[in-house]
Amino acid sequence: MTLFSEPSHELEALGAEQREKSSDLVFSRTCDSFPSALAEVLLEKQFCIVQIPRETTEVRRSVAEELVKLGACWEPELPGFEADTMGRSPGGKKVSWLQPRETCPPGLAAAEQVLEGLSSAILSMTPKLGFRGSERTTIMAHALCTTEEEAVFSEGLAVDASEIQDRIAFGKHRKVCIIYFVSGGGGYLILHQADEQDDVVIPCEESQAILFRHDLLDYTWRPEKQSSKNNANHNINNSRQLALQVWILRDPFQGETSLQARDASPDAIGALQHVPAGPLYGDSNETVDVLSLAVRDPGQANQPEDYWSVLSSGCDGIILVPLCRWDHDLYWSETGENGKGYIRHFGMLMDDQMAMFDNEFFGMSATEATHTDPPQRNCMEVGYDCLHRAGWTRESLKGSDMVASYGYAPNEFSQMATRGSFGVGPDQVLQVFPAACASRLHYVFGIRGPVSTTETACSSSLTAVALMHSWMRPTMPSQSSKAATRKQVKHGLAQGSNGHFDPFYSVALCSASMLTRGGRCFTFDQSADGFVRGEGTGAMCLRVSEKEDLARLAVLCGSCLNQDGRSASLTAPHGPSQQECIRFSLREAGIKPLDIQIQELHGTGTALGDPIEVGALRATMMSFEGAVREHPLVKTSSKSNLGHTEMCAGINGLIKCVLMGCNCSAAPNLHLKLLNPHIDDNAYPVHFNSELVDQGKETGFLGVSSFGFGGSNARCDIWARGMSGPRNTQPWKPALEYGAGRIHGCIAAFGKRTMPLPGATEAEKDENGDVRGGLAGEYGVGSHLQAGMEYYVTSSSNGWSMGKMSWDAEQKTHSFAFVLGETGTEQFQISCGGFDDLKLFPLSKLAGQGQEMLILGPGAAPAGHTWLVDGRDNNNSISPPGAVYKILLWWDSDAQRKRVSWEPTAEPEWLARALAEQCLVRHSYSLLASWTAWKPIEMRAVQARAVYEAVVRIGREGFEEFQLQRDADELQAIYPAEPGGLSHGVQLRGPDSSGEGKFWRIVGTVGDSFTIRLAVGRCISVSIASPSSTRTWERGSGNRPRYYVSGSWNKGGFSRMLPEPGTNELLHRLVMTMTSQGTESFQILADQDLEQVIHPELPQCDQLVSAAVGPDKWGAGLAWAVSARPGEAIELRLDLSFLGALGRGRDPSRAVTWQVLPSAATIT
Repeated sequence: MTLFSEPSHELEALGAEQREKSSDLVFSRTCDSFPSALAEVLLEKQFCIVQIPRETTEVRRSVAEELVKLGACWEPELPGFEADTMGRSPGGKKVSWLQPRETCPPGLAAAEQVLEGLSSAILSMTPKLGFRGSERTTIMAHALCTTEEEAVFSEGLAVDASEIQDRIAFGKHRKVCIIYFVSGGGGYLILHQADEQDDVVIPCEESQAILFRHDLLDYTWRPEKQSSKNNANHNINNSRQLALQVWILRDPFQGETSLQARDASPDAIGALQHVPAGPLYGDSNETVDVLSLAVRDPGQANQPEDYWSVLSSGCDGIILVPLCRWDHDLYWSETGENGKGYIRHFGMLMDDQMAMFDNEFFGMSATEATHTDPPQRNCMEVGYDCLHRAGWTRESLKGSDMVASYGYAPNEFSQMATRGSFGVGPDQVLQVFPAACASRLHYVFGIRGPVSTTETACSSSLTAVALMHSWMRPTMPSQSSKAATRKQVKHGLAQGSNGHFDPFYSVALCSASMLTRGGRCFTFDQSADGFVRGEGTGAMCLRVSEKEDLARLAVLCGSCLNQDGRSASLTAPHGPSQQECIRFSLREAGIKPLDIQIQELHGTGTALGDPIEVGALRATMMSFEGAVREHPLVKTSSKSNLGHTEMCAGINGLIKCVLMGCNCSAAPNLHLKLLNPHIDDNAYPVHFNSELVDQGKETGFLGVSSFGFGGSNARCDIWARGMSGPRNTQPWKPALEYGAGRIHGCIAAFGKRTMPLPGATEAEKDENGDVRGGLAGEYGVGSHLQAGMEYYVTSSSNGWSMGKMSWDAEQKTHSFAFVLGETGTEQFQISCGGFDDLKLFPLSKLAGQGQEMLILGPGAAPAGHTWLVDGRDNNNSISPPGAVYKILLWWDSDAQRKRVSWEPTAEPEWLARALAEQCLVRHSYSLLASWTAWKPIEMRAVQARAVYEAVVRIGREGFEEFQLQRDADELQAIYPAEPGGLSHGVQLRGPDSSGEGKFWRIVGTVGDSFTIRLAVGRCISVSIASPSSTRTWERGSGNRPRYYVSGSWNKGGFSRMLPEPGTNELLHRLVMTMTSQGTESFQILADQDLEQVIHPELPQCDQLVSAAVGPDKWGAGLAWAVSARPGEAIELRLDLSFLGALGRGRDPSRAVTWQVLPSAATIT
């Protein structure tokens, strides 16, 4: 060891002047150069000793007594994670995380000021240190335990999954540790370096702070113990020393989960308690939440932000019919005589909104797109925009379960296409067929789930929302069983779309005097004489949530559909039916009518329809159970802004309600000068607003009604809280964002426990009882194996059935034997008592032998968190299929944790056990493919348990994709190492749980036949044979990936790095030629996988400046920038010995480097 300074007993004999020489810097809050000097010392030797001025020493020494008075909670750290905060050898010590207080005792306040000053100095210099940081943790007090505390702290804990996720994130985010010795001296702080360098031993002194790079160094604190008789306060510790610690954290990468309990801003966490809670669905713990909105409406409204601007500012989106649609002058006369129409204004979309379409993104040919109805094309673009705003991606949509319901009807374009106005094609009718509208997005993105197209005239899209709600509606515990015909779908998409392409239907409506002569919808006004036609597209994405979702925009509380029946006429509104529809929706939502504050009306602006609708609302919402409404009911209608968008009208009104609820204000009605005299508002607390009106509360219920001219009524009610403006209830008070950034912001601030991305919910489990969405619930950590408990192994070798472990009293181990299957790899978990929700499992997926992996449980295991027994990794030799392995489970008393190990064996006793325990399971192999709708279809065995085959014909897209599964199990996927598997030399991977998004791609002409053959045994291979050629992929002896450079010079493509001979594939290199730009940026990807990226922590940084991180999926916007003269050859080098477990404690900034080669060097 290298002794940085003299031992403490010698320091006590030295004067103050000599002791200060043992420090690097003296702390100063006023010196402008202190932060820079501190960063220079940290860059030079990775630690710095800072002397704290001693004018308040006596005050700081009182911190220990003040902690007792404040009732500080001393506790052990989370078992298995102690070293992350307490350093090595954490035994015998305790910690207390101090929560911020408005007022602190003087000693603690003085210490906090010192730590805040040091933290601010580091945070101002983080780019110089190679990372971006803006936060520090709360303060952790660190001291020795008493004897009694040690006995209590040795027991295990049951902790929530969020705490474990928090600790994992802390280990990744911590960068600089600050240890401030506020009272007491003596003992040592030992800093452990990598690369076999000597440890640094620093004597601990009072009023001294030691800062070090905790991402590069580890530490051990050995305080000097003091006998009990000299200890003035036994409740604090048996040492005279107390240390206060904080950590500087790097900022989360884009989309990455941030810390929870160690967050630098606990006020934000505490603010969660002040967020208004939303309503539940009856006695269920689920809600149907609105995650995102998308629109394409008149007034150039192309996104929700635009739509709210149109509504809140009173924008009139009605325009004259443009010539690009038709020459309306030929079909118009002021009086509507001679078979012409009297209206020439429409709520029309602009040319770019209706005509422009990215057919290549959706895999459509130009001819197919030309023959597709423009409103259907808008449904695709607006629908995907809505899904993307909810956090979905093309990859996550594939195979997802989602209900989609569309309000749509054939229009003039459909009729013209059917008549051959745009040419004749084989799929001409199909492209305009209403059923195609509902199925397109599901087909393009491989989504599963029910779809429907609804046409009920003006109420079509709100009816579509209600139908979607029926698939998502929670089932309450009080209900005896779920409907036999309905499986609840967790995700939903509702849309409505409309367009106008010739004048003839409008002329017919003029003949029936249904359209206004004034060119606008005069909703609620005395001049109301009909509606003006509009067009547009609206979409809404929803999800079933099992908890309070901070990122949701609203809650869909209730919905109802009904029909007028035999009324005055087919087109006449029927008040009693409308009242019944409203009452049933409110009853389902559990909303009292008086709680509705803002009501969006159908409000077409007709002399008869508006009074009947207002009357129906008066009958249902003026009084309830003897109580009379006091707060006026605000009534609005978006048709005064957009016109009557018909098939899209209902969802446009519902989107408006969500926007009004998020902004706590009601948008104004346009063209309202004098109230329609047929509207009865006498003694009715109602307000028809003509300007923006504040809601008066931070939360509120809003409703929308929609009525089809044939008598089909629809109603939806929502709840929303203020998320923008003066009534913003968001914890961090941001500007409201309607895109996925809002969801990622919630994840970054509060973690996935609060806002999971769309996909499987945390509580959803697979057929093995494992949680699909990650850690959920409580888990035991640090708990001993229970005496008398029976443990079972559940493994892929016997179809995940349970096999009981044997207890060896002499060795104090539980053991189990199994036979290695034909693929040479098996996975397993351990169950306590044979229960699916009481499993022991590794912290990471596919944990290998010899890894110092924390074992969690008992608890519900996340899907894929298994141990992987790989016969190929047995001391570089291959264990053949049929080999017997033994699994051991025991308690390591030295490390105070559970251990699991396995090894092959030929002992007769173990062979007998394996035969006794092994279930006679015949493994099958299935295709998961684009032509099977991503459902597993079993392959045909052509040679028993050895060779399997399937035949596929190329479909209309010209390609097909597939991967294989053992036993139709997603945890046992067989797939190419690189997406598509088209590169030369790509290896086969699996069977394991890492195959998501990796498929073989077969390219050919429509109708071409290919044979897929899988051979299993000592070597697994997959071949694809056509009549002219055959290509084969084989599994290699290991799972080492290939590395590619994706840079600006290769336009984001992939240039393979070659392994350096003789380096055991740890060193890879690539030579590139500098372009005329002189500067290029790049990242490194493993197996061309966009979720396996090696990147720096800073954007556009030079070599040796920032740590290399990964491979992971958080590299968006983070790349290295290399500069050289144009034409120079540059060698890029990747050294894996500085990354991951191999590089633990080593400087990761040295993992990726480059150099300019001499001009004579050969470029490869």
